[in-house]
Order: sequence, then C-alpha cells, then structure tokens
Amino acid sequence: MLFPVLLLLKLLIGALIIDASALSWHDLKWPRDLRPLAHHDLLYMGQISEEDRGDFNATLRNFLVPRVVGSQKHREVREFIVRSLKDLNWDVEEDCFDGQTPHGIKPFCNVRATLNPSACHRLVLACHYDSLLHKQGTFIGATDSAVPCAQLLYLARSLNGQAAEPEHERRRSDASAGLF
Repeated sequence: MLFPVLLLLKLLIGALIIDASALSWHDLKWPRDLRPLAHHDLLYMGQISEEDRGDFNATLRNFLVPRVVGSQKHREVREFIVRSLKDLNWDVEEDCFDGQTPHGIKPFCNVRATLNPSACHRLVLACHYDSLLHKQGTFIGATDSAVPCAQLLYLARSLNGQAAEPEHERRRSDASAGLF
C-alpha cells in the first residue's frame, strides 16, 4: 500500500516540476518598448530647485557623522536609510551578518530597496554608508560615502515624485530601480 502511494506522489510532484531547460531566458524575459525622451523632458529632469537643494542638504546632514562599523552612529544612519525608503513605500530588506575586520568581528548590515519588487528588469545603484576607522582621528568620508548615499536617497524621492502613473500601475511595470 505504501509503495503505490509513494509512486503516485512522485508522479504528481514530477508533473508539477517544470523543466527549466525547456525555456530559454529570452522566452522568459518580459517584453518592453524603449521610448526616447523628448528634449523638454530631459531639460525638466535636469532642473533642481532651491527647495530640492535644501532637501538634499538636509538628507546629507544625516550622513555627515563618523559611521564606523559597529558604532551607534553607524546603526542610526542605517535606520535613517531604512526609514527614509520605507516612508517612500519602497520594498526594503536588510541582510545583517558578522564579518571579520582588522579590528575583530563587527556587525554589518546591507540594505536593499526596490521600487517595484515584481519588476523583471532592474537598474541597481549602490553605495556604502560606513566610514573608515582612522587612527589619526575622526573620519567622516563625505565624498567617499556620505554624498553618494544622500544622492541615492534623493534619487529615490525623485523617482517617487516623477512617477506619473498611480502606484498600482507603477507596480505592474517591467522595469524598476533598486538601491543597495
């Protein structure tokens, strides 16, 4: 009795498994039409207002502190990044782990955010939010990591603000931005 049941289960499970080699990646990818932007759209996208500049500078101030891995400020900056992206309704994940450094084992946490997690294609931009532990004093790392992180958060806000279609339509799009 047990053998026929196991055989039947094996056949049913086998029928449910799709042979991945039967389809090529080309067949699986979502179709998309590339549309060039009009000249006036490019000019509009390149503009930055004083209000935008102020928003960027306010975001940057959150990063202009020493952010050595394992420190309280490092954790606070990560929490700021996560909170900022969640406030924009981005899908945010954290991958935390302990890693070996020249100063012993330290806690690390990668933050991944996606505007549209169901999109087939993604343009992923990355930066690091930690700053160097420097034996000669405090190191903020403004141009090395603080400015790129602030730029990516500013970009995330801009992408949310520029989306012409409602969120439910944007979520159905085949392309998305991702931050890491």
